[in-house]
Amino acid sequence: MNLSIRGLTLSFLITLVSIFSLAATSPPEKLKIGFLVHDLVADRWKKDVENFTREVEQLGGEVILKNGLGDAATQVTQGKSLIDEGIKVIAVVAQDENVLAELVDYANKKGATIIAYDRMILNCDLHYYISYNSIKVGEQMADYALKLKPKGNYVILNGPASDNNAILVRKGVMNQLQKHIDSGNIKIIFEKEMDSWYGLSAMIAMEEFNMNNTVPIDVLITGSDDLSSGALDAFPPNSKTPDVVTGQDASLEACRNIVRGKQSMTVYKSIKTISSEPATLSMKIAKGENVKHTTTLNNGKREVPSR
Repeated sequence: MNLSIRGLTLSFLITLVSIFSLAATSPPEKLKIGFLVHDLVADRWKKDVENFTREVEQLGGEVILKNGLGDAATQVTQGKSLIDEGIKVIAVVAQDENVLAELVDYANKKGATIIAYDRMILNCDLHYYISYNSIKVGEQMADYALKLKPKGNYVILNGPASDNNAILVRKGVMNQLQKHIDSGNIKIIFEKEMDSWYGLSAMIAMEEFNMNNTVPIDVLITGSDDLSSGALDAFPPNSKTPDVVTGQDASLEACRNIVRGKQSMTVYKSIKTISSEPATLSMKIAKGENVKHTTTLNNGKREVPSR
């Protein structure tokens, strides 16, 4: 009887030791970082997701990706769901700069942090914003066009105003063009705001303009390479296209058009750089580490820490 009890006790102790040993050696649960992307239609955003995910994983985290499929309300719902699941840091590529303010307000109430990824979210107590200088991008495009065509007829196709970057790019373009417009050297024969960043919207706009246009287009400035590619598709094969065509993002199609002589330039913005910054910031915040910002940008309600 005594031997049996001792055997059971010893076996029980060994089992407990094994359990505690496994618990002590099991890896800690990975920190989860939310990433809301507006859509994945353009190759550029697929690369952003890949790089952001890789950077977070290298830092020991795990990315929970949600695709908004081009709908801002869906993004808000997705973000709230992630917060309710316990995710404390979410990077957001906003489909609409105004609508996503609702998600930021919700995050503030729940103790979560929102990082605006390459697109500002307006009129809210946004936590962080990481992007390139879109005004500078616009200035570079305009400067290049002016260098080649200081006089002539210009067409400008702007990105959608629902993305603050489009507004900033146009501001940069006009910073450089305005004095030449005022002097009469440059004539803006057509300018239109697109309803999306998709090339199709630019193609339709240019087709409609070309139907009644009787003067040559010397320069085409658009808010992005996708818009430039779409606008160029509006010109029939072997027809005269604008002498100078600018864009940004260095998309594959834009690079091909540059080689073909159809597009003149593109502003290259390193996706690796813009994806690694918010990935690193997300993990630092999730770990409770101190973070620094290099500047601030006003979003209509506060000066948002920015990098």
